Amino acid sequence: VRDRLRRAGALEYLFRNRHRHVQDVLERRGVEFVAAYLAGESIVALAADAGVSGTTLREYLVAEGVTLRPTTGKAWKILHARSAELIAAYEAGTSMRALAARVGVNPDAIGLFLTSSGVALRHDRGWPRKGRHSGG
Repeated sequence: VRDRLRRAGALEYLFRNRHRHVQDVLERRGVEFVAAYLAGESIVALAADAGVSGTTLREYLVAEGVTLRPTTGKAWKILHARSAELIAAYEAGTSMRALAARVGVNPDAIGLFLTSSGVALRHDRGWPRKGRHSGG
């Protein structure tokens, strides 16, 4: 099928005009995309609705000065829903690994969430970064 389309010149026409189509969509609906993203809509959903790639829409939003949300998806929603509980538990001494097991996410996601929430992270096992091992 692709060879028949290529011989007919259809593929070249589609690819040649694809960039123009994307630019037209972003010019016509750009303000709408920015507002929807800021209201909580995902880039993937907006891009699918517009018929453009997620990468293209992400680049457009950044160029428009929009601060993008972390791309951690479902885990991020879980963490935000339980933010007060998680922050209090961490500040009371619970480890990131234990918190991750409690809510069912990766420990790295817990660290990213706590940091972005303004929580000062403890160093591993409470040891200082330099000179934790005696020379020898």
